[in-house]
Amino acid sequence: MANLNAHEHLACQSYLSIPNNTQLKGHQPQFSTAGFFHTKSSPRTLFNFSTGWRFQRGKQPQGHNESIDDSEWEIINAPHSVEILPEDASGSINYQGEVWYRKHFDLSAEFANKRIFLNFEAIQGKSKVWINGQLIRENFEGFLGMVLDITDFVKIGTTNVICVLADNSDDPNFPAGKNQSELDFTYVGGMYRNVWLYTTANTYITHANQVNEVSGGGVFVHFENISANSATVNIQSHLANAENQSKNLTLNTSLIDHLGQKISSTEKKMALDARSHQHINQSLTIEAPTLWHPDQPYLYWLECSLFDHQEQKIDEVRIRVGIRSIEVRGDQGLYINGRAFEDKLIGVNRHQYHACVGTALSNNMHWHDVKKLRDAGMRVIRTAHYPQSPAFMDAADELGMLLLIPSIGWQFWNDSPVFISQAKLNIRQKIRRDRNHASAMAFEPALNETHQPEHFLKDIYQIVHEEFPYGAIVPLDSYLGAEQYSDMVYAHPNQMRNESLKSDQIAFDLFKGKPSFTREWGDNVDDWNSHNSSSRVHRSWGEQAQIVQAMHYALGSGDGAHQYATSINTLYRTPRQHVGGTLWHGFDHQRGYHPEQFWGGIMDSFRQQKYSYDIFRCQRNPLITHPIAESGYHIAILHELTPISSADVIVCCNAEQVRLSFCGTEIGTITVKNDETGIPYKPAVFKNVYDFMAIKDKHRAEQFEQACLIAEGLVDGHVVCREVKYPARRPTRIRLRLLDEDSPIVADGSQLVTVIAEVTDDSGNIKRLARSKVKFAVFGEAELITSERADSNPRTVEWGTAPALIRTSLNAGEIRIQAHPAVEGLNSLIPDEVVIYSQPATQPLLANEQRCFEVDKETVSHLAQKFAVEKQHKLERHEALLLRLKGVEEQQTECGETPK
Repeated sequence: MANLNAHEHLACQSYLSIPNNTQLKGHQPQFSTAGFFHTKSSPRTLFNFSTGWRFQRGKQPQGHNESIDDSEWEIINAPHSVEILPEDASGSINYQGEVWYRKHFDLSAEFANKRIFLNFEAIQGKSKVWINGQLIRENFEGFLGMVLDITDFVKIGTTNVICVLADNSDDPNFPAGKNQSELDFTYVGGMYRNVWLYTTANTYITHANQVNEVSGGGVFVHFENISANSATVNIQSHLANAENQSKNLTLNTSLIDHLGQKISSTEKKMALDARSHQHINQSLTIEAPTLWHPDQPYLYWLECSLFDHQEQKIDEVRIRVGIRSIEVRGDQGLYINGRAFEDKLIGVNRHQYHACVGTALSNNMHWHDVKKLRDAGMRVIRTAHYPQSPAFMDAADELGMLLLIPSIGWQFWNDSPVFISQAKLNIRQKIRRDRNHASAMAFEPALNETHQPEHFLKDIYQIVHEEFPYGAIVPLDSYLGAEQYSDMVYAHPNQMRNESLKSDQIAFDLFKGKPSFTREWGDNVDDWNSHNSSSRVHRSWGEQAQIVQAMHYALGSGDGAHQYATSINTLYRTPRQHVGGTLWHGFDHQRGYHPEQFWGGIMDSFRQQKYSYDIFRCQRNPLITHPIAESGYHIAILHELTPISSADVIVCCNAEQVRLSFCGTEIGTITVKNDETGIPYKPAVFKNVYDFMAIKDKHRAEQFEQACLIAEGLVDGHVVCREVKYPARRPTRIRLRLLDEDSPIVADGSQLVTVIAEVTDDSGNIKRLARSKVKFAVFGEAELITSERADSNPRTVEWGTAPALIRTSLNAGEIRIQAHPAVEGLNSLIPDEVVIYSQPATQPLLANEQRCFEVDKETVSHLAQKFAVEKQHKLERHEALLLRLKGVEEQQTECGETPK
């Protein structure tokens, strides 16, 4: 069998696989703004209102006063984290209390005679908003945001001041309610999502959360009579007339395909009385529609255009819709577009948390979270334990990810009418915000892991069906004992088992007529206080720990004497009545009630993969392609060939068989495709294969090309995918890369980009056991995210890598990122540099001052030249050192240090 040389090794990962991700190259995700997609033809004006805020942490008794001096406050852009946190920030070390934001902005004469709206996507905790000293809104939730009509509070032709107070302190009066010190996530404070300002005419299409209309407000779309031949699109649009006279109007609604071609349209004329509002119902029939499905997430544009009596367009709302139906049919399980879904819905829970910046993720990071999970073949995410960013919802639509959307809550109940009222309002608002998303599979109304009274369960079940009367799916936990208020039961397979059955048998004699789903599986703690678990593994603990986690998620834990935990294997052994399950959890994240972060993610809090990620990736059907996400065959060797690596070698793959070779010798072939009930593709365990002494022999003989593991995926005896792994030799250099290399980088003042510094040998093999420290530097149109408390620069290398975050400026241009060894020496690592370019943002800004930093292009150019010279000098010195070190090797050999 031929061996790959070191250069081929750099690009050998699955080089024979058949991915369908070529369309991702240059793919530009599209995100909604204030609940709609803005177009140049729209009469609305839209501004990015996230930039140019003054920020101060702590109590400010006169913070709302428009005349106070805020010139010494820090200037920030949203999404904003009130502090840069360490990677390990659990145990309630994050700030809780008041924070203040103030912004000065001018409105020119063009804003006169228009309605002016502000959309805060979310402000954590309780919040208050003042404009020019007047309190205009007080809010009591931190996840859904606000749409405010500020027309009557602003001044045209002069400066306005908006002030926002956000307080993430513990408060039992509104959900989630539980003190953070007892909470399984964190209330990271502040204005952590985007802010938009837009204008409309005085007669306009409303926003669903601007008005309080049951199953109404804004634009509401649902579908009927869906088939491959045709589909009916029903559109309800809510119009408001703020004028003192009636209006004769025409509402034109069109469905547009991805090429911009109008597929169908309808028109309706009406008269709208002065100072009134009205819902308008329209229908479209589409011939031969392209239906939305997780594997083919086709999206149409729906454009609602409002014209006055002179046929002048006065308003327009454009949204994206996927024509699809999703239903559960008792013990027959899940149906999509009228057809039984024969596979299992396997996915993860997802907290909106990221290392260092907490919950203040930029839009691209939300998109890539969904993308990474979709690449792994997942088709469902539970957004624990609250509604998440509009950008996340947009990404799920585009990438074909079904969502279970919980209410705001976690293990807390308060009988107070105020608490109950707010909990019910949260349910209505999340449905109104997210009801048009093709990805929204189910709205979970009950408070997570909370014993709540039956009258509340009855009310919230009715609320969901009131707000979404077109086949809403309401899941409910089995422990609540109120299945009559649900359409799908949350339960583990072992909770559905008849006690008379053996431990390895699964049957569904309970909850007859109800489909079921496992909302959280995979966690395997010893007790709920200690939280020791075979599933909770920090990436830095290395291959053996990661293998324990990966095999646990794949096959469960136990030895027959103890009951196996729910695993991929368990979920696939259930009948169709059991729809699937979501792992707890997709990503490592911080917690309030425990000093250690949750390490059970298949990726860490920077989104660096663990071995368990590949276990999921190798369960996807290789014959199903996807227009954006990765697809096809995948193979991964869960072994690093270190001196302390296991003798057993585990390979995961979604081919029929896996063939393994070590140091030029073929070890054998194992069938991984599972033709029985259970996990689709079993991990292949090759027992007692790896021997470090064999690597040593090859290295001493300078037969470096042969010192490797080669794994090949076979279908009908033919190689369809292949991976070659070499042991890392002497660590010599740093290699920089972007975590998401194909992501467009936008100069909007808030986009975050993750950079990974890898410690490698001369052939590019990552030195997983390296313990270096890397110091980052950023020049040009971006800044490094760091703080003394975060201990993020320099950063210690863990499992071969050190991550960093940068944030773009408001100016498009060149960004240079450098990584140096923190301590220089003759044999220290060779530094690296990557150069990237940001592109201009599309939305105009509205602020009187902006967060700026000087970029002297001559200085940057000088630093770039200096770095190039220094790196070249180090490379030359490295080559000279290698020659001298060869002499050291020869001397050791001459002194009797020969291979044993």
